[in-house]
Amino acid sequence: MELIDYYPKISEKKIPLKILDVKPRLYVAWKKAKIINTVIANTSSVIERKSERQRVYLDCFNAFWLLIVKEMRRLNIDFKTIKELKDEMFSVASYEKRIEELSDDEFKSTLLDYYPAEAVKELGDNLNKKYFIDTINDNLTEETGIYLSELSCLLFSVLVLKNSPSIIITQSLDTSKISFATVKNNPTSLKDKEDIYDFYTKTFSSETFINIPIVPILVKLFENEKMETYLSNFGLFSNEESRILNNFRNNDCKEITIIKHESGNVSINTTNEKNIKDEEAKKLRTILGLKDYSRAEVIFRNGKHMVVKNTTKEII
Repeated sequence: MELIDYYPKISEKKIPLKILDVKPRLYVAWKKAKIINTVIANTSSVIERKSERQRVYLDCFNAFWLLIVKEMRRLNIDFKTIKELKDEMFSVASYEKRIEELSDDEFKSTLLDYYPAEAVKELGDNLNKKYFIDTINDNLTEETGIYLSELSCLLFSVLVLKNSPSIIITQSLDTSKISFATVKNNPTSLKDKEDIYDFYTKTFSSETFINIPIVPILVKLFENEKMETYLSNFGLFSNEESRILNNFRNNDCKEITIIKHESGNVSINTTNEKNIKDEEAKKLRTILGLKDYSRAEVIFRNGKHMVVKNTTKEII
């Protein structure tokens, strides 16, 4: 299953640029430097941005990428490096590589996600990896292609697999060549742990590098109160989770307890004191949005109770 199977609406261009704290002039400068994508949307159609006065609306992918760009510029990473990384993050090359690395049995299982069983059987050996990749590429659209990108893989890793990946930018001390890699920082298998250890040991000892952790950047989307409605519309908050957030905002909650998977329970302070309430709201949105919980229990001020279970689907 791919990210589109879990969150099919996040490619819709609905997020206003202004709520991401990026000034229009800065956005235009970044567009001219080609470190962000040039295709945007207005309320009715996809258009090329020709005027600074047009309103910019982004999908989740490009909003997320914009936050990555902000972080890289904060670290004074140059435009050339950011553009090279952007080209890689929005490429489907990583998807093609993943298909090539599948075993025969894994590839046959993948085919059944795209073709009827009768078609797979009829085409037989003709339905090989090259044919499959060529067919996918021939039928890509702007919206479907983004779900096969490396950026989508990062979002899938965090939102579905509950991983903590990083983008690693390295520069060879001998040739000054810039390279990129994505790594999973919380491996579970012994082999993966050894691979990560070997990668970081080699990188630490022989290359200059920058580590960009993905989860803290993605968390900024959930912490942003102005993003809540859009994230709900995208399906990143379930109806029950949105109800919890609405009741919390309206001071209808007496007690909220988040039962986490492994790290114990979290109690959300339901005080009306603004500074504390704002921070607790950020915490609540992040936990619910990242599905970093097993169960949420709410006691309302009228004495009613509500229990919400994390219904994240199992990976097939």
